[in-house]
Amino acid sequence: MKRFIERFEAMAMAVAFAEAGEWETAQNIMKKQEKSVKNAKKTDIRKKDKRPRMHV
Repeated sequence: MKRFIERFEAMAMAVAFAEAGEWETAQNIMKKQEKSVKNAKKTDIRKKDKRPRMHV
């Protein structure tokens, strides 16, 4: 969920800059976001620990 929010914020910033006519800034924001996503996939992939089930 955290990555989704970060990606959404970056896209919203890029859209705002693009609407204001700052195309290069918008492109730089999206490129920077793509690089951070690729790095995050390599380093931040963790599986959740399974909790033991309770036997009743």
